[in-house]
Amino acid sequence: MTEVEYVRVRDGKAIVRLQAESVERYEKDRRMVVKSPRFAQFAADGSDGAVGGASSAVVDLASGDVSLYGGVTLSIPDEEMIIETEELSWKDSDRMLRGAIDKPVLVKKSDGSYLSGIGFSADARLKKWELNGQVSGTLVEEEKKEEEAIKGDEIETDEADGIETDGAEEAVPQ
Repeated sequence: MTEVEYVRVRDGKAIVRLQAESVERYEKDRRMVVKSPRFAQFAADGSDGAVGGASSAVVDLASGDVSLYGGVTLSIPDEEMIIETEELSWKDSDRMLRGAIDKPVLVKKSDGSYLSGIGFSADARLKKWELNGQVSGTLVEEEKKEEEAIKGDEIETDEADGIETDGAEEAVPQ
């Protein structure tokens, strides 16, 4: 099939939309091989949870697992983060995203932070990610700021937090 759009639905709601140049579907193996995929994962409220693309992908139709290959880019608007690599796999049951163990992954944040390394993994449930080896980059941490505005008898407080890198090696500024 060429110029395909595939939508995965759970509990009556679209959870993933995949558009592709071509798709080969293998019913016996319950998988699809996709050329030039562009995709969007939807949050519970229907907004984009993540958007991205790659040169190719393999989708396990039974489990919802997806492996992406070649020029993989993943943007996560809620986290203000972009991930770039050559291979990335999504394990749907665990809600885990993993890079290939021997391929570098670049993680860029909107605050100017960027880290690269190998051993990338991200837990979508905990909103936690890590790089386990060959880590380098620049980490921008905002000082915690508190601004108070008095409105009548109410006080409003705003806090700005920096990036979390639990489990990551210390970044080396470049």
